[in-house]
Amino acid sequence: MNSINPEFCQYNQKWIDNYINVATKTAPSDLILDEVEKMGVRTNIFFVPVFNQFFCDTMVSIAKNIPNKRWTKSRHASYPTTDIILKDVGLEDVYNEVLKNFMIPLAIDAYELDGTVSDDYFSENFLIRYTPDTQNHLITHNDSSLFTFNLSLNSDFDGGGLLYKKNNIHVQPNPGYAILAPGMVGYKHGAKPITAGERYMIISFVMPKKPFFRVNTL
Repeated sequence: MNSINPEFCQYNQKWIDNYINVATKTAPSDLILDEVEKMGVRTNIFFVPVFNQFFCDTMVSIAKNIPNKRWTKSRHASYPTTDIILKDVGLEDVYNEVLKNFMIPLAIDAYELDGTVSDDYFSENFLIRYTPDTQNHLITHNDSSLFTFNLSLNSDFDGGGLLYKKNNIHVQPNPGYAILAPGMVGYKHGAKPITAGERYMIISFVMPKKPFFRVNTL
């Protein structure tokens, strides 16, 4: 989009300094991954710090300036969201760098995906908008992913949050934080309704480029 500052689309050390959460840049994964527990049981659902408030404010400003006609509900037939892929707003490349260098390595550590690296994965990345009058919720569903990042960009709305059907887990990440959770099996979830304001999120469905299993040749 022409309204985006070109520097916001250029991933480099200055970009990292300006937008990445300071803890994510400096601390090991075991000190920043915050796993949700339910009655003392670990859930494989994590709060993950990714960005600072400056990034979130910039992204919300970009989202609010996207014309209504560019938002679509036609990309996902079964569980449509009001969204736009990051490629269509010129942010796919820079966001993929953040995934490669920060987010996917944290997921690899969280799920002990030993022997894999960021380049073993690919992702579908899109910006979602919820409003009371258009789409204010999303029914429970499984994601088309090995694992998913649900990144929150703002908090100036009423209601909302993610509800994981298993064990009735309700999470509401602060802006700049993502919820990391397994995708396709066992983690059915939905977006609870908002009643005022607008809610913006960036979603990343992450999948392996190749199967993890080995073919038995014996």
